Amino acid sequence: MAPIVPRKGKSGVRYRAQVRIQRDGLNVYRESKTFGKKMQAELWAARREMELEEPGAIDRLSHGGVTVGRVLEIYESEFNTERNPFGAQSSMPLKRCKKWTRQISMPVDEA
Repeated sequence: MAPIVPRKGKSGVRYRAQVRIQRDGLNVYRESKTFGKKMQAELWAARREMELEEPGAIDRLSHGGVTVGRVLEIYESEFNTERNPFGAQSSMPLKRCKKWTRQISMPVDEA
């Protein structure tokens, strides 16, 4: 069962539910959410733990996603064809975005 931690603030007491999944003694997933009522926190934690017990649920959540650079590569390969090539106005923003994504190389979650 996930711990429910009361937190006192200016607007009164709020309750934070913390869901942690361990495998082989290591934390593989952690999530928390704050609620106005303790019962809401308990229900959310119980429901979330059940969802995470499903086979493959943790693996789906820990997937790094697709990078912006990869999305730009896919877009360019599908739409910049010999029959209908990009002009200067279309290709320059793509080149700038690619250069920018190489500099930061941050993954983006899939929607």
